[in-house]
Amino acid sequence: MDPTVDIAVMCALELEASPLVNRLKGRRKTIGNQFVLVEGNLGSQRVAVAWTKATPNRVAAAADALLCTHRPRWLVAAGFAVGLVEDAWAGDIVLASELMDEETNYVSVDIRLSPEESASSHAHTGRLVSTRKWPHSRAEKQDLHSRTGALAADLQSFTLAKLCAQQQTKFLTMRILADDCSRDAGAAVGAVLSGSGRAMKIWKLRNTANVYADRLAGFLVQVLPGLT
Repeated sequence: MDPTVDIAVMCALELEASPLVNRLKGRRKTIGNQFVLVEGNLGSQRVAVAWTKATPNRVAAAADALLCTHRPRWLVAAGFAVGLVEDAWAGDIVLASELMDEETNYVSVDIRLSPEESASSHAHTGRLVSTRKWPHSRAEKQDLHSRTGALAADLQSFTLAKLCAQQQTKFLTMRILADDCSRDAGAAVGAVLSGSGRAMKIWKLRNTANVYADRLAGFLVQVLPGLT
């Protein structure tokens, strides 16, 4: 069977990936050394969704294997992020038009949303910074924004963007905010972002995380058909 896919979606956590996987038709699952991958059809497109542990190195290694084996036209980084500005709230969608790391290295992404898409999905476009660890306190989030100008933060996107640039693969980041800058993040929120099993035992927290992941999957289903 031809392993080539049109689009590959890379997540750090199974929780982030599952709602999109459930929307695929004709699914086929592969368990690799460092990651799990599910292939299936989304309309007329062949899509592969992969997830692994939340560490950037593992995500990058899985993405590298994904690009080499399945040769997608697009790699989409999807999952949770933390909001850094006042008008980006938990549950909002972020599409990165520019990516940076903490050393102020930049990668630009050509992405635009129509006013209708932005309004209907509470979606923002702008700069995303990839950090070594999640910002937890309100002060940390505000300081990170003042230093970088980013509207949100994650851990993996910049690394994946560099990998795609090296392999001449189109790249896009779509995130949903699991936390915002209105308050300090509690230990439970940090556990969700890192994929802690302990956090998933808390019913209310698990339910909220699942709602966010499902909302992101719904947005992905709208956007992915337009990627050519």
